[in-house]
Amino acid sequence: MRPTVKISTAIALAGATCLALWLHTYPAWNVVFTPNGINFQEPDAWFHMRAIHNLVARFPWPSGFDSYAFYPGGAKAASDAWDYLAVDHMAGGLGRAVRRFGGRGASMASA
Repeated sequence: MRPTVKISTAIALAGATCLALWLHTYPAWNVVFTPNGINFQEPDAWFHMRAIHNLVARFPWPSGFDSYAFYPGGAKAASDAWDYLAVDHMAGGLGRAVRRFGGRGASMASA
């Protein structure tokens, strides 16, 4: 493959990626990010924010119960890999969540 074909393919791929990102974010930007805060558009976003908040409070052990999951009785809850990645990113990335939140995880697990 010639270098010009590789460059044009990379430019086309970058352009398609930028177009897809713009189409995904621009129409709903003002609806999601309001002056009053973030307006989540679906229940899945609320679930993951609760899971991340719970995971930070009890790191590295997620809460096994979510009282809002199956109201009024609650249900078993689990955190997935994306929640752990979000917590790691909040702590500064590169595995720093263990050093930042790990010290209080054992005491918070019983709370």
